[in-house]
Amino acid sequence: MAIIDDYTSDAIVDDDTLAPSAFMAMADQIQANMKRKWVFNRYNAVNALGTKPTLGTAGTNTKIGTISFQDGAVPVETFQPEKVPDDFKEDGDIKLSIFLYSGTTNNDAVFSYSVIGVAEGESVDPAPAYVDNVITLPASANTLKVASYTISAAVHGLSRGDLLYFTLKRIGTDALDTLAAAVLVMSCEIEYSVGEND
Repeated sequence: MAIIDDYTSDAIVDDDTLAPSAFMAMADQIQANMKRKWVFNRYNAVNALGTKPTLGTAGTNTKIGTISFQDGAVPVETFQPEKVPDDFKEDGDIKLSIFLYSGTTNNDAVFSYSVIGVAEGESVDPAPAYVDNVITLPASANTLKVASYTISAAVHGLSRGDLLYFTLKRIGTDALDTLAAAVLVMSCEIEYSVGEND
């Protein structure tokens, strides 16, 4: 029987035991790899602040649920808030991925997102705090683009039990928005870690 100090590199056979440090390292790795996600798409969209995006389907071979963010305006989409679960890792980063495409090629669209947590006793109508991003569409039309952003715990400020309010808008009137066509958003996903805080 041997005491395993490094479970990632040491050979392990029957009756070996893990040293406490190796067990804790294994537990940390398992916890770090425990990810869950919230999905925001046309099915939980509740519309809207300012100009309303349009809901629809697109595709010849398949039908894809989309939210269409037109050019030359500032369409805003809001979503039914999600509850932050009791095992949410409050001091962990979250990752936002926006799945989108356009029928027009490789120009830029300016999108903003807002992630706000509302705790018990706070207003259920929070003012969004937007972060602007320029997204360059692919060189081929109708091609999937995944724009991903890491949001630190210090920025998202989410706590267990909060309602998470997610808002997405396109600033189609911005000079940096050079795509003279609609952008179709298929879904937005926010991936988060579960576990205790560090």
